[in-house]
Amino acid sequence: MPASHRHTSPDSRSSDRFSFASRYYQPDTSIRPDLRSIRLEINKQIFEEQDADNGPVGSRRLMEKSMFYYVQTGDIQKVLSFADQSGWNRPVGKNPVTDQEIKVGELSEQPLQQMLGLFISNVTLCTRAALDGGLPEHIAYSISDCYIRHAIRLTDVKRIQHLNLAAMHDFTCAVHDYLYRDCTPATRQCCEYIMSHMHDPITLTTLSQVCRRSPHYISDSFAKELGMRPMAFIRMKKLEYARAILQSTDLSVTTVSDLLAFPSPSAFITYFRKQYGRTPQQYRLQP
Repeated sequence: MPASHRHTSPDSRSSDRFSFASRYYQPDTSIRPDLRSIRLEINKQIFEEQDADNGPVGSRRLMEKSMFYYVQTGDIQKVLSFADQSGWNRPVGKNPVTDQEIKVGELSEQPLQQMLGLFISNVTLCTRAALDGGLPEHIAYSISDCYIRHAIRLTDVKRIQHLNLAAMHDFTCAVHDYLYRDCTPATRQCCEYIMSHMHDPITLTTLSQVCRRSPHYISDSFAKELGMRPMAFIRMKKLEYARAILQSTDLSVTTVSDLLAFPSPSAFITYFRKQYGRTPQQYRLQP
């Protein structure tokens, strides 16, 4: 990945998350709502934090899981946000890529071979993520083959770097377009809003305001176009996101529940077990 390479200890993730539990300090009741919001935001930022030069040390594997989850779910805005944070979206010819940015893992001592190896690795992982997201094989492998075939003919490291972002973007767009290929613009707009607001409570009224359609219209459109009502769709997507968090972090089940704005931890556990056949904790132990 285009971030500085750091060697982290196996338990480095544990030091990056906080339960905030303390038997020595009980906050005044007047600030408990404030603390809850602040602490949820802290854990949210920890989960979404990317490795960066002179920034907090994060988990490279966590970054990969987060980023490829966005490809898998067709979340174009998150992928572009990742590109801006990582520097992949840097204009060619301006602020050239440094050796430190290129060398994530020692694939080769030569910058060109290093970037080609990184490119092929990323395209392969994007292909798998797209397939997991429901993209048909012939589309996913066509994107992969064409990008790799073109990249191996290049000799400019910066051009290959930018092809990395373009490939990730095209995979994500392909997943997005395929998932919502039969949806009207209003339903697609609601789905995009849902994917961008996983950490917020989302109601039918919220979606009605987003696409300027009546709640009844939205509910019927979801049922007809996606095979489920809006609240069921929201719950399914949040549970998928919860599964990614459980695989990537050791945040507590209660924290994950709060992070994704479920009504309560018990409701989250019930919904998760219904969708995946096991509790969140059981899934974490045997994903």
